[in-house]
Parts: sequence; C-alpha cells; structure tokens
Amino acid sequence: MRHPQIGSVAEFAKASRVPVINGGDGPNEHPSQALLDLYTIKKELTSKSKEIDGMHIAMVGDLKHGRTVHSLSQLLLLYEDIQFTLISPAELKMPIDIVGKLKDAGHAVFETEDMEAGLSDKTRFI
Repeated sequence: MRHPQIGSVAEFAKASRVPVINGGDGPNEHPSQALLDLYTIKKELTSKSKEIDGMHIAMVGDLKHGRTVHSLSQLLLLYEDIQFTLISPAELKMPIDIVGKLKDAGHAVFETEDMEAGLSDKTRFI
C-alpha cells in the first residue's frame, strides 16, 4: 500500500486481517524500496564473495527528504561495521536522528558537500 500521509500504512495495517506491505507513506519511509536495494547490494556482493558487513556505501543527493535513503539506512542498522559517506549540500543533509542511529550502531559516518572528497576506491555502492 502507498499513501501520501505519514503513518497511514501502519494505521491501515492495524485494522487489516492480512499482512500489508508498505510501499511508501508520504515523505516518511519507503521500506519496500529499501528491501529491493538491499537485495541488489547483497546479490552484487555475493557475486564477488563479499559481505554487507564492513562495506562502504555512499549516499548522494537530497538526503534530508529522500525517503529511500532513510529506509535503507534503517535497514543497514542490522549489519556491522559499515562505512557511510553522506554527500549532499548542507541544506539537504541526512537528518541528525538517522545519523545518530548509524553512529550509535557502531557505523562510521562521514558527511561532506564535496563529491570528489566523498568518493574513494573503497566505495562499493552509490
């Protein structure tokens, strides 16, 4: 289910007798896209005999309003030792609560406005 109002999918799921898949609720989250992104990342890493734990990912663009990066960040909390490089203009930085959760989970977080400085040879996904 997709709905423009924040929290609407969770509210609907409470009243439903069958499972509800969240296809996005307004500007809040987009967990179904995050699951697809995680599947793609895992498939790519597995083909190279690598793991999600310890990978380096760069997230670029409108990180303030980008519900897909918000949801993917939340999902990656389940893994260990990920290095996040967050590249965006200052006014579009990742919300501080999400950055805090990443750091609290033990992940390294580097924020920059400079694309060139933010990307390295160790970056595995953008």
